Amino acid sequence: MTRDEPVTSRSEPGDVPDLPGPHADDPDPRAETLVRAAVEVLTAALPGAVASRAAHDELVAAVPADLEGLGDGARRRVTAAMILVKTRANAVYEAVALADAERALLPAARKADLGDAALSACWAAASEAYAALGLPRRGSACARNAAEYARAAGDDAHLFRALELLTVNRALNGELGLTRESANAAHELERKHGWENTSTAYLLLVGEVLHAYDTLDVDTLVTCAERFRRGQPGDPAWVAMACYAEAIELLIRGRHSEALAAITRVTNSSDQLRIPLIVQGFATGFVATVLTARGEPQRVLQLLDGRESSPGHALCYDVHRASAYLLLGNDRQALVTTDGCMRLGTDHCLRTLPPVLLQRAIANHRLGHHAAADAALADAFSLYRSTGATGVPLSIVPRGDLEELLARLRARQPHLASDIDELSANALASFITVPTDLPVPPSLTKRETLVAHQLRGQGTMAEIAGTLLVSVNTIKTQIRSLYHKLGVSSREDAVAHLERSGFYDRSS
Repeated sequence: MTRDEPVTSRSEPGDVPDLPGPHADDPDPRAETLVRAAVEVLTAALPGAVASRAAHDELVAAVPADLEGLGDGARRRVTAAMILVKTRANAVYEAVALADAERALLPAARKADLGDAALSACWAAASEAYAALGLPRRGSACARNAAEYARAAGDDAHLFRALELLTVNRALNGELGLTRESANAAHELERKHGWENTSTAYLLLVGEVLHAYDTLDVDTLVTCAERFRRGQPGDPAWVAMACYAEAIELLIRGRHSEALAAITRVTNSSDQLRIPLIVQGFATGFVATVLTARGEPQRVLQLLDGRESSPGHALCYDVHRASAYLLLGNDRQALVTTDGCMRLGTDHCLRTLPPVLLQRAIANHRLGHHAAADAALADAFSLYRSTGATGVPLSIVPRGDLEELLARLRARQPHLASDIDELSANALASFITVPTDLPVPPSLTKRETLVAHQLRGQGTMAEIAGTLLVSVNTIKTQIRSLYHKLGVSSREDAVAHLERSGFYDRSS
């Protein structure tokens, strides 16, 4: 088996180095075709290259038996390309399963089988799969390995890919300082080689948008939105991220309806299957944030009904549910909703952990559990200080509760006064103002819920009784009970009360 020569950068900026080709001793034509397709797909992930549809289709059609006759190095290249193809086809669980298996073998890969550049490409494919499923710590570890091999190969194209993967994984995990560091290094390579207008910086820009969201950096959002529009015009994945960046900018400017309209172009797109799953998740979480900001918690719960957070909660829908329950005054349910987050312990994503702790602090505060509230707030505050995040999560909580909690923290730890004042100013002068005077939807029984829906229609008492299969006297008794619970005395008032509270938006 021959040794793969390391790939080195060419002297012309923007040239893309080729990955090592198939082994000369692979006699099977199908095997040779797969290896060539793998090289093409992996190379296309580098700045300035494009893979053919044929290469993509070859790898989609590949089955494990096709890899049996391959040498070790060739098999690893094909597996890495299969991981990449599956990731970009939204078969992320399959991609991660392949990445898990390959990640255990790569450290033992012999340099006689794979050169440094090829090893960098393999680690990068695994990193992208982990990012796509919301596993940023695994993704960062793989991206660091990819960067080390790229530097060993002296290959800037592979190094750029590793750095953009580091950027997006670090941003997903909420490590803002490290995100900026790797993003700056990637941009330096872009300028050096003239890669700013290539179409392979997608993941770098995704990381930049997440960083800008957490730091309320409007200028970066505008720049990223424009680059997404230019990168691959018409590609649903690029269009979706352009809309997402635009929506965040509009929200920061306080233009809630426009922000919701912008993100709806993602959530309601007819090209949904071609938008990365994690970007779909970003969009769903963003809608929940806007609805919370507008004081529509019932719609938040309806939107998230049946949705599960990503592994490790890089996408944490529970924190949005908790926000909705706090607005509804259902403080105990806010705690129950985030209990699973706490059980994750150190496996919970760093980026979404502070808002979880903050929601729990407020819920415990309202329930009179002051020791638990103060402990959760102190933990959340320390994480906010260490990460530097001052964005949305801090500001989607009721203002009065946050002020009281921060005042108590200041009294207990006066040495933190300046930091608390700064954090408080960022949150309380935020672009989001959570309503505090929402009518709380009543807690109705199943029968009362059915009666409430019937009251909104045009049916007479007799018709309602017939629909619910009870006598007229029974339905009159149930309606009187419902009026008493709502504190009203007429059908019109009952329906108006339920509409104002958002009851009909949530219940069905």
